[in-house]
Amino acid sequence: MPMGIDPLHGVSEGNRSTINKFCSEIQLDGISDKTISNYKSMLAIMGRHLKATPYSEATKEQMQQFFLTTKMKPASVETMKIAIKRFYRWLFDLPSDTPLPESVRWIKFRTKRTKRRETDPNKDNESTITDEEYQLLQQHADQTEYPAQTKALLEVLRYFGVRVSELLSMNVEGVQQTENGLQITILKSKTNPRTITADRTLTFLPNWIDAHPFREQKGSPLWVNFTIDKRVHMQRLGESQVRNLLHDIQRNAGITRTNVHPHAFRHTCITDKVVRNHMPPVLASKFFAVSIEVINDVYAHQVNEELLKYQNQQRVQRGDLQPTYNEITQTKQRLEQDYNKRLQEMEQKFKDMELMLGFTQTQKRLHDKQTAELQAQDNEMVARGEL
Repeated sequence: MPMGIDPLHGVSEGNRSTINKFCSEIQLDGISDKTISNYKSMLAIMGRHLKATPYSEATKEQMQQFFLTTKMKPASVETMKIAIKRFYRWLFDLPSDTPLPESVRWIKFRTKRTKRRETDPNKDNESTITDEEYQLLQQHADQTEYPAQTKALLEVLRYFGVRVSELLSMNVEGVQQTENGLQITILKSKTNPRTITADRTLTFLPNWIDAHPFREQKGSPLWVNFTIDKRVHMQRLGESQVRNLLHDIQRNAGITRTNVHPHAFRHTCITDKVVRNHMPPVLASKFFAVSIEVINDVYAHQVNEELLKYQNQQRVQRGDLQPTYNEITQTKQRLEQDYNKRLQEMEQKFKDMELMLGFTQTQKRLHDKQTAELQAQDNEMVARGEL
């Protein structure tokens, strides 16, 4: 849109205020500026159609009339539907499991269905981050403007395996030290709010909590945005800022094997837990919306022979000789194969015995017949006095 043109022109004051409030609140959820701009434009188009009617009082007929008369492209219409449904869920403060108002409940949008690709172990191994690469990232985090926050952010991505939206929704008060370890409460997620516990001792996150400029204020974001003049204000870090930050650190660290992005850390974390004796059902529950099928197809296949050898060496050094999930599966398959082989061998032996038994009985009958004939001949000879 050209400079100087108000994106909300033609929208009533009441609806204009509602749009601005909605955009401000979703910005705190870590929604990118581009998405927010698209939402604002879409809602403005709907607002101009409604004229003086408040969004909360719009009728089903008004909504249907808008979609019947719009001249937007089909792809834009689908985006508009998504924006409206999200907006009305926020407007009426409705949980995800509560039906929307009648005026917009009828709206359906198409979802793009993609066939799951065949996993390529060589390609997918490039989407994980090795321990050496992670250490390089941490070392070069010292070169960023705010190393304490950057180091803690890398640590949470690596060892908690959260989605970027979950990462950006975290609050300072949601980080608690318990007897089981450091816990982080995720209030907003793609699936359900949850609390996750670190399975190791963390260093950089506690340091960042101690240095956090708003740690005493309730509801302050864990990851804060710094202005160009290096002043800090209580605004959440955005998704695009996180991606740019990771890209800059990767470039400075000279990492070229893989692309360092937020989901690569999640992929690495789940894969690491697969090889460290975490059962797929447990992982599927812990990481939410990751099915057991995905755990087995996408993550478990990366446990190649070299990685298993390395893990076994580490377990021997720790004195931990408990079998991994993959070893249990392989042992089960081997035992089943041995059992089936032995069963086939025994069945063949029984068949051979039956054949042998049948042959022996035939020989016995033939022997008895010959013996009887010889005895009869002897008796005749005795009768004739020849014997």
